[in-house]
Amino acid sequence: MTTALRSPFAAGFGPGAAVDLADTLKALAEPSRLRILAILRAEGPLTGVEIETRLGTLKQPSIAHHLRILGEAGLVTATKHGAYVVRELATDRLLTVAALLTPGGER
Repeated sequence: MTTALRSPFAAGFGPGAAVDLADTLKALAEPSRLRILAILRAEGPLTGVEIETRLGTLKQPSIAHHLRILGEAGLVTATKHGAYVVRELATDRLLTVAALLTPGGER
């Protein structure tokens, strides 16, 4: 489960917050995951099969692996709709990460 991120520019940015932010950035530091996020941002909620079709280079097992990592980092949410699982961006978490990396973005 993810925690609330604290800004590295704020007073009191401790070791736990640093580990959480580093783990989130590690989840982002992979080209296929960035492409998945870009697809979800451009097209909205999608199933794994729809993501596979749009990527064209990865198969379902790899996509499931990347989606699991993005989900554990709190960057993508999953909602079950019948037989399908629909993924979408966790906008609040992504905005928090962006604010944390912007000097003066959060105080």
